[in-house]
Amino acid sequence: MIPPASFQITEDGAQLPGRGLGTFQPDPARCPDKSVKQSVLTALKVGYRHIDTSLRYGDGLGEREVGEAIRESGVPREEITVVTKLENVFHAPDDVEVNLDISLKNLGLDYVDIFIMHFPYAYKKTANYSTELLAPSSTNSHLLYPVIDIELSRTFDVTWEAMERLVDTGKVKHTGECPSSLLQLPRYRSRGNCFFPSTIKAQCKHSIV
Repeated sequence: MIPPASFQITEDGAQLPGRGLGTFQPDPARCPDKSVKQSVLTALKVGYRHIDTSLRYGDGLGEREVGEAIRESGVPREEITVVTKLENVFHAPDDVEVNLDISLKNLGLDYVDIFIMHFPYAYKKTANYSTELLAPSSTNSHLLYPVIDIELSRTFDVTWEAMERLVDTGKVKHTGECPSSLLQLPRYRSRGNCFFPSTIKAQCKHSIV
């Protein structure tokens, strides 16, 4: 099925291009140097105007190459919808803007069009915003799991509110969340600049749909 050219995401008529390019997890060991940049350049050349990335993807590598591609493409910045995401260790309200500022520096941009909460649960962080990991067990000696910040995860709506406040700074045009349970949607507080609920990505379990 061919997607529509764009979707309306706010009541005031803001549009999201229907075709988008994702830049998930570039691995320098497996991907050629600058492969993300070349993919984005090609996408912009053939008409894509919606690029999705994240601080998590390649530990900022994806964002940096997306920014390089935008600058070299010749496409006016205002024609491109750039999406990046809030990561799990930045869910404390005071840390939300820290994540955004790191992403903007990686991208080399003054603002992003959409800033999405990547997951509605928080990880405990170390002093340098790395993820605190559980010690390996005797049964899973080779696996390391992130430590969930239970209290902050239960109050993820305060994280959402901190994201919304960034719209007033001019660094973010719209905010969003993915993936979400349908039961979580009422906890989000809508405001004019938030694309709620039309473009929140929701998880639907086959057993209950």
